[in-house]
Amino acid sequence: MINDPDIRDQAYQYFLDEIPGLLETIEQELLALNQSDEGRSLKVNHIMRATHTLKGGAANVGLETLQKIAHSLEDIFKALYHPELTMDSEIKGLLLESYECIRLPAMAQLTQAAINEQEILERSADIFAKLHDKLGHYMADQSAFPPSEELGIDVVKTFFEDVVPQRLEEIAKVLETNNPEQIQTILYEQIEVLLSLGESLNLPGFEAIAKMTIAALNNAPEQVQVIAKTALEDFRKGQKQILEGDRVQGGNPSDFLQQLAHNSLNEQLLDAPKQPSNNFDENFSKSLNEVLGNKQLIEQHTETKNKNSLSEKPDNLDHRFLAYSSNKSQEKTKPEKRLSSQNIRVKLEGLERLNHIVGELVINHNKQAIKKQKIQELIDHLLENLEENQQSFYQLNNLIDSLLMLVEYSQNPLNLSCVSLDSSISCDLNISSSLKLSYSYWLKSDPYLNLSQQIKTALKSILQSTKTAEKIRNLTKESNQAFKKQERTLFTMRDELIETRMSPLGNLLSRFPRLIEQLSTVQNKQVELRLKGSHILVDKAIEQKLYDPLLHLVRNAFDHGIETPEIRRKLGKPETGVIEIDAYHQGSRTIIEVRDDGQGLDFERIRNRVLELHLMTPEEVSTLSDSQLLEFLFEPGFSTSSQVNEISGRGVGLDIVHSQLEALKGKIAIESRQNQGTTFSLQIPLTLSIAKLMVCQTEGIVYSLLPDVIEKIILPQSKEIKLFKGRKVLYWQTETDNYNVPIRKLSELINYNRIFANQTSKLNADDNQQSINPILLLRRHQGLIGLEVDQVLGEQELVIRPLGTTLNPPNYVYGCSILSDNRLSLVIDGAALVNQTQNHPLTANQSATKLSDKSSHKWLSKSPGSSDVLLVVDDSISLRQTATLTLQKLGYHVLQAADGIEALEELERLKGISLVICDLDMPRMNGFEFLKTLRQHPELSHLPVITLTSHDSEPYRQLAQQLGTTAYMTKPYKGDELVETILHLIQGA
Repeated sequence: MINDPDIRDQAYQYFLDEIPGLLETIEQELLALNQSDEGRSLKVNHIMRATHTLKGGAANVGLETLQKIAHSLEDIFKALYHPELTMDSEIKGLLLESYECIRLPAMAQLTQAAINEQEILERSADIFAKLHDKLGHYMADQSAFPPSEELGIDVVKTFFEDVVPQRLEEIAKVLETNNPEQIQTILYEQIEVLLSLGESLNLPGFEAIAKMTIAALNNAPEQVQVIAKTALEDFRKGQKQILEGDRVQGGNPSDFLQQLAHNSLNEQLLDAPKQPSNNFDENFSKSLNEVLGNKQLIEQHTETKNKNSLSEKPDNLDHRFLAYSSNKSQEKTKPEKRLSSQNIRVKLEGLERLNHIVGELVINHNKQAIKKQKIQELIDHLLENLEENQQSFYQLNNLIDSLLMLVEYSQNPLNLSCVSLDSSISCDLNISSSLKLSYSYWLKSDPYLNLSQQIKTALKSILQSTKTAEKIRNLTKESNQAFKKQERTLFTMRDELIETRMSPLGNLLSRFPRLIEQLSTVQNKQVELRLKGSHILVDKAIEQKLYDPLLHLVRNAFDHGIETPEIRRKLGKPETGVIEIDAYHQGSRTIIEVRDDGQGLDFERIRNRVLELHLMTPEEVSTLSDSQLLEFLFEPGFSTSSQVNEISGRGVGLDIVHSQLEALKGKIAIESRQNQGTTFSLQIPLTLSIAKLMVCQTEGIVYSLLPDVIEKIILPQSKEIKLFKGRKVLYWQTETDNYNVPIRKLSELINYNRIFANQTSKLNADDNQQSINPILLLRRHQGLIGLEVDQVLGEQELVIRPLGTTLNPPNYVYGCSILSDNRLSLVIDGAALVNQTQNHPLTANQSATKLSDKSSHKWLSKSPGSSDVLLVVDDSISLRQTATLTLQKLGYHVLQAADGIEALEELERLKGISLVICDLDMPRMNGFEFLKTLRQHPELSHLPVITLTSHDSEPYRQLAQQLGTTAYMTKPYKGDELVETILHLIQGA
């Protein structure tokens, strides 16, 4: 059980997360068991692994009732491996009842429901006793070597690939010496090992070869060389058959070997293993037991184990779980209220893919929106053109009608000279009669009449086209409405997806008020905890990882920050101190501030501590600023506390918080003032994928800004722009205040490290005096800053993509986006960009970073353990996380893997791993397979491996040792023993 309350609390939460999935596995596989043997071993293996994880997790966090029941169930489920077992309805019913025995206490932990543990133990004892009666024959045979199905590895193949070749090679080497006495000694030793192998693995042929060899040596010791060569050949043939798939025989002794042995062979030799001769080395007898296990030792171990086990005998059950009788207590647990599950476990990779798909939909939606807008504009333009053409044809048609009227008047010579052609043809009485007759003739001609008809036909066609265009416009409007509805659905799906991945920070912060109350009682301090920003959403994948650093900071604030009531009264402060946790989003980060109104940090004590640890010389320390000095607080083991207490001084410093924030790709900053308090600011990257961005353009390049720090967008008048020391300043007046806002061009702030950057800046400064462009007012701590751009394109919903590992962009570049017109745009974090404009603090931070790197190097050189990288491999999240937190608090860098495959991938990816801590029961690749693969790797074969498992049986230990484990430890483990083993192995590596 974990002693550290912080780690135990976090491990308990992880264990609660695992319970539903483990129970589901046990239930589903039990229901799938049937009378046929097909697939039974695999189902039982799944059941065993889930039960084993439950047992280990329960023991890890001190849930004794759950641990006891799971331990007893393991012994029962193990009997199901036997193929001779008939799975009848009675056994299956009892198995399902036994599942209820473990489900009830497990779900009680999950729902925080009250249960009568004694009643559950009594009920379990009754059910387990019935199962023991049904399975007693199979449960009694648990001292034998575990079957391959249980171990998850082909045991026979493993031994014949690793153990047998070594033994046969020893025989081959000693034959080269031609020394009969030495050959006889080595042959006896190796034959004893091979004989035990044949017996343990139930290979009668291989066992017979060993027995015949011993008999031949006893019968004809003078022919020891011939016997050794013959036996070696027979063993190699048997080995070949085994590796080709034989699991029944394992070869046969040759006729010649049988002939050599026939005079000495007897019943005792055939029925029992040959006892070692006088020449047998006692030290080898001990090593043989370590490799294969002595049957008597295993039986003794099993007897000892079964005395404390539920599965030994029904008579012993009464000692473990009080007798089940009709006189049991009247206290009964209320019937459990069956609740439908409100949560399911979803792989993070699936959510990432879904998020990517939604992002692609948003990109396509933006492109379609632009296209639909262009289509609408084209339709409107078409209708305008049709209307203009229609008006032109109407005018032309009126002209033709006027000409026709002129034809009619032309029949009367008196009227011809007075005819007006649509007011555009003047009445000319002086027109010659011949011209009048010619004009009249032309009006009556066929070309004129055809033209008139064509114009009228074209006019009808235009009218029809206009009607069609209007129908298209109406359909487009309907399509736009459907498009808007689709847009709302898409953004709703996006929001729901974000809600699925995110969780209110209040779920985490709500655990601290009770802690403060308990600490106030213990330390006799009056402290008020204030929580702000509980509604802020954080990724569920990092939510629990924030608890430990926040807990450390809150305890530090309580213990080292807040003064006692007496001191606060003397300082004129309220007796009740204040610790405040404030969370908010800023640009691409989630900020969580832990502040107190206590005494602040003692900078002089920090300087003295730096000198005590010989991290710097007095001359170097005297040149440090306060901000540079604070960097030392994050050094491993650096602490100004004079004594260790239960609240915050657990022998570790802020380096734990720093390393945990680095694991989340976050940062931590400190501000402190004497007698005013200290503020720790945790900055965690906000995983944005889709966001509203302000799109603008400068010097032909389009940028997208996170809008959270944009106060206002203005288009200033020329009189509002002045020059001050060669730079633009905006004189901005509001109803209440006047502001002098410094203006910077976006192109100047974004540094591309171009060769002609200085010349470009000068040219831009000259242009600035003549151009008036839009200005984005950005909010910062000291006030406002104006960001000048050439054009503001507006706010758009865009998908943010990472830039990848090839580029190393500045910290203010958050990613990139694809605009609706397929152009790429850098996404700029306005808050980070504003911070960069504060040149002096930026320079100080940079110098502090360099100092921190230098001092860290000195410090780590004096603490080699803190630079060691360990790999923890376990499929149980709670157990894996427990070991990780324990080791991290000791200064180790810890990586994690859920199975052997992930572990091998990590080892291939990172070459600096010092040691591996590995479980045995894992999916995909278990601990045995991992050990075997690791020892065959040319570069990783010498890496120390600690096997950390709940299996305390000797066969498991022997197989792990044979496969190359460096140390074998059982759960639950003691932290100091694990650390001592790690130190010993790393120093000896």
